[in-house]
Amino acid sequence: LAGFVAASLAASLMIPSLAFAEPTSAEKQAEANAALEKLNAMQEKLDRAEVSLYAAETERDDAQARMDEAQGRISELQDKLGNRARSMYRSGSSTFLDLLLGATTFQAFASNWDLLNDMNQNDADMVEETKTLRSEVESEKAVYEEQRNVAAQKAEEAEAVKKEAESLVSQMQDTYNSLSEEAA
Repeated sequence: LAGFVAASLAASLMIPSLAFAEPTSAEKQAEANAALEKLNAMQEKLDRAEVSLYAAETERDDAQARMDEAQGRISELQDKLGNRARSMYRSGSSTFLDLLLGATTFQAFASNWDLLNDMNQNDADMVEETKTLRSEVESEKAVYEEQRNVAAQKAEEAEAVKKEAESLVSQMQDTYNSLSEEAA
């Protein structure tokens, strides 16, 4: 038996194709398919990173839009309150007592009273809405900053994955092409 093994070994060394068996086309195709699978997996990873980046950027943009909208409404309310105060100053507006005591009938008194209450309530509502909106703006600023940081992080991650994917795609494409040619 030892002689047979020695003879087989010697024979295989004399015939190079037996000593170093060439891979078959099926093996080469299997390697090419494995490279293609790696390539597809990397593309999926890149796609997920891009989706994640897009979502973070959308959240950031939404927070900015909400802040801008609230700021616009605050400006609008402040303009209304400012115009009312200027108008009262310019016209030498009657005081609260002038309106009430200057009424000649009970009907005029009641009407003036209701008018003053409505104006005061309207002013109070605008002031309260302004306070609420300012609070919302502060909250949205925090959300915006957080989303801006998340978007920046996701952008860095996506860029790293993209570079990795581009490198791997190039390598795998070359490997796939080479292996496919050899398999053919």
